[in-house]
Amino acid sequence: MKRTSWHRTEIRTTWTTRKTKRKMSWTRKMSWSTEEEPNAHRKRKKKLNQNLVYHSADEDEVVAGSFLEGFTTFLESWDLFDKVFADFQEQTYQLFSLRTSASMKARNRKIASEQAKAKKNALSWKAGRNSDKHSRTGGTLLPEAWDTYCRTFLCTHGMPFVSKGTGRRSHSKVRSTGCSARVNARVCLRPSGNGFHFVVSASGAHDHALTEHRWYSYAENRRIEDPQLREDVAVLSKAGAKPRGILSYLRAKKWKLMLLTDVHNLIHVVKKTFRGGRTDAERAIAELDEFIESATGNTAECIVDSETNVIRVVTFQSARQKRLFAAFPEVVLVDSTHGTNVNRYKLCTFTVHDVFGLGQYVQHALVQTEEKANLALSVGAFKRNNPQWSKIEVEMTDKAMHEKEVLHDAWPNARQLLCRWHVETWLKKQCSRLGGVGRAETMKLKVIMKELVNAESQEEYGDLKGSLLETLGNDKENRLYMSFMQHWDTTDEWVMFKRGDVPHLMNNTNNRLESKWGRIKEVMDTHMTIDELISMLITLQGYAEERYLSEWHRVGSRVQINEDRELKSIRQLSTYAFRIVSDQYKLAVGPQANYSTDMDCEKTRLTNPATAKAHEVDPRVRFCR
Repeated sequence: MKRTSWHRTEIRTTWTTRKTKRKMSWTRKMSWSTEEEPNAHRKRKKKLNQNLVYHSADEDEVVAGSFLEGFTTFLESWDLFDKVFADFQEQTYQLFSLRTSASMKARNRKIASEQAKAKKNALSWKAGRNSDKHSRTGGTLLPEAWDTYCRTFLCTHGMPFVSKGTGRRSHSKVRSTGCSARVNARVCLRPSGNGFHFVVSASGAHDHALTEHRWYSYAENRRIEDPQLREDVAVLSKAGAKPRGILSYLRAKKWKLMLLTDVHNLIHVVKKTFRGGRTDAERAIAELDEFIESATGNTAECIVDSETNVIRVVTFQSARQKRLFAAFPEVVLVDSTHGTNVNRYKLCTFTVHDVFGLGQYVQHALVQTEEKANLALSVGAFKRNNPQWSKIEVEMTDKAMHEKEVLHDAWPNARQLLCRWHVETWLKKQCSRLGGVGRAETMKLKVIMKELVNAESQEEYGDLKGSLLETLGNDKENRLYMSFMQHWDTTDEWVMFKRGDVPHLMNNTNNRLESKWGRIKEVMDTHMTIDELISMLITLQGYAEERYLSEWHRVGSRVQINEDRELKSIRQLSTYAFRIVSDQYKLAVGPQANYSTDMDCEKTRLTNPATAKAHEVDPRVRFCR
């Protein structure tokens, strides 16, 4: 059989661009030879396509005169192409997106199928004489080790926009402008016939400016790929840093072009990475296991509904929290809040009043809902882990009736008090909702409600209740008056004069607990998952415990020169304890003290001659009755 050879050919193409009206030219070279008989469908003589780009396989030439000017035409691997193409885009401020991709296996499978059909039809003289075998067989089979045969990239402004909405909100920012710039890369046989490589070609042109500002307006170009920075963002986010604070940190690291939206996206990505594919419940249990193992005495419980397999209650308490409650069990503040996690669990906490006059958490509980059953489970866990619960004298809550009922069943001997601020706020709202009177009368009703809460005697309370009925037109059927008499006329829990014999340690509101809620929510929000919330609570609790120990072991205080010698020793304990004891001390032995004493075998009765007020003191329990 006759062997054929192909020789070097040079072709020069000249054209004029539409926009610049400038003549540009390329020099095309092609050179290859083969000692093998070419395929039958390649024997037919074909005219050279002047628009094709032919280059030597042995020379690393570049495309000139287009938006790919300066880019290498021939490359050895897809990995090298991806790296070089990414660098080229960044240097020239061009952003391309992958539009289509064809695998090598699919291409070879299609060619093999066409060749099989051609071989079958070769028996027919008519088919063999008139058919176009090249188009029928599809080309040369290429090695499947390349995986991908070709890729087509479109300019980001040439990608078609597909609306995914329902039409209620129109999308005002769309990248698509119909840009025709296109890049194609495909695997080809080397012209020399030795091995394979792939060729990069370009078509079309950009219909927009290519500038640095436009390049960084694309969110994908502001993305952080540095693993160390991404880890720093994960640590900062877990520690409670706000996105704006993280943005300042990243800008200080020379990422000046980052936006707040980029930080939100980055936080979402790093959280997803560090979760490791586990569910919220699995990660929460892992956090609790780590908490239990971190110190001896730490306890945690996770109560799961056996029917729905959903966590109903999660409680955890550190060993230091147990010791705090054992030291100060007299007054317990209980409240719950929402808006701390994306799972919508309510955060219910138990707080005691420490020696410094501050609130200290002694248990955290996450409840699915604020139902009595779930609250009872959290209170039951507290009782099991704290045998000193029987020493509770006062429990302070807001107006929630279900909390009161659960706590009364759990601690029947404790005196229940309602937060004065919550009661006053609720009664004022009821004046507007149920009063049914004019604006002036409503304002007067609100003043009366406030005075009722702060009444200092039974007589004053009775007078104010009469004023309430008079303001309502002496209508005992008024909804506000009926509601007040039915639910609020029991004054033991909320009227101030009924708290004189209660050891509440000056806790008339839940302000200490509400203040701690505010600080917690500075670092928590509704986007946190339940495991992130647990981790953050454990971190904050450890910080609070260290601060308490530091204050406890601090030595020194400022004592008044003329202070009593007995009070000086108390001053070393804490300023708050000194103030409480000093006021009582001055009342008992101070220069203004004026009372008569009547002592019997068990109790002592103190009477003020000026006011005729009397108090019975029981030394066994050490508070007035």
